Amino acid sequence: MIVRTITGTVARNAIIQHVLDAPEGYIVKIAEPNRTLEQNALMWPLLNEVAKQVIWYGQKLTPDEWKDVFTASLKKQKAVPGIE
Repeated sequence: MIVRTITGTVARNAIIQHVLDAPEGYIVKIAEPNRTLEQNALMWPLLNEVAKQVIWYGQKLTPDEWKDVFTASLKKQKAVPGIE
């Protein structure tokens, strides 16, 4: 998956080229950002700190796994340990 932010003419042209090069059947989505670049830059160091410090139901989770847990919580989804 390619995610790009339109930051100016050069970025816009690179995005256009990605669209032109994409195989048939691919999906292109243009959307407003969910968070700012500053928020995104802060999120990953914080997730890394949580991953280093917290043991969840006897396990150390990766930053990506913590992001899933927090996202599920924000969406009011139930996260059940060991569901696999």
